[in-house]
Amino acid sequence: MEEVHFDEFSAAKVRMAEAEQVRSQHAARRKELLELSFKRDALELHLRQVSAELRRLEGFSLTSIFSSLTGQKQARLDEARQHVQELQIQYDAASKEVDSIERQVDELSARVSSTAEAQTAYQEMMAALESNAEAQGGETASRIGELREQIAQAEAWVQSIQKAMQSGDEARRDLLGEVETLSTLGRCRVSEGHRLISMAVNAALKPTLAQCAGRVRQAVRRFAGRYMEAVSHSGATVDAEAADIRQSLDRIGQQFSVDWFYSDGVEFNSSGYVEAMLRTANVKLELILSTARGLVEDLTRRRGALVEALPTDAANPSPSRDAPLSPEFLN
Repeated sequence: MEEVHFDEFSAAKVRMAEAEQVRSQHAARRKELLELSFKRDALELHLRQVSAELRRLEGFSLTSIFSSLTGQKQARLDEARQHVQELQIQYDAASKEVDSIERQVDELSARVSSTAEAQTAYQEMMAALESNAEAQGGETASRIGELREQIAQAEAWVQSIQKAMQSGDEARRDLLGEVETLSTLGRCRVSEGHRLISMAVNAALKPTLAQCAGRVRQAVRRFAGRYMEAVSHSGATVDAEAADIRQSLDRIGQQFSVDWFYSDGVEFNSSGYVEAMLRTANVKLELILSTARGLVEDLTRRRGALVEALPTDAANPSPSRDAPLSPEFLN
């Protein structure tokens, strides 16, 4: 049986608490960075689309010719220029904020890396104490084993949520990528007055458009499956909000079509609505992830309390031990 000295363990516990605080700060900043990055990317894509529309109005495209014939060109030019200017201001502000948060995340990442040794040392000491205690048998040893199994289940839940969130991020990137593909092909959003002209000019692109929509449906369906697996892990109760989000994801995965790419804003059947729903789903997963991590931490504290409260000769059998590891070291 491995000995763990009282003073060494108490010092390791303090370092572990400091490491957990840094990791918590890092996780919070990472979440903020993710949301800000998606906001910036969406603004950039919208800015590209509106800028492309402005260039067509200023040039000799079908859009420009049609606007001139109907006497709407100057009004549409003024509107498009104003829209570009507003979007550019929003995009610049979002980019500046992302750069600032990225620097903070990098600094915290370095601090997290520097705490790895302290975390490993604490975990090794705790594992030795647990092993020694369980070797003695009895009710406490049995309870420690039960808590270890519960911690493993909770950690599996955390991993399931993280996998679902990664899938959600991928679906959002796929959506933005497909919209950008369509923009590159000259299929930016058009007004109702241009629909017939747009349909005629772009008829040859239908196979490509269908493929774009199909890839979005596939990505959303994959996310929906992992989302439900995460929110209902190990029989966890699925609240009404989580269930509503799953229904929306299922509908998108089945019904998303080419027309959704060209609906403005965040209408019910639009790419904006899909992006917003994917973001909402991941925010919900962030909340569930916080709950799951809290469960892991709670179970770990309870397991540690059992070990630390044991008499020295049970948790760390050795005639040279000075005193029991008492609950005062829990916090």
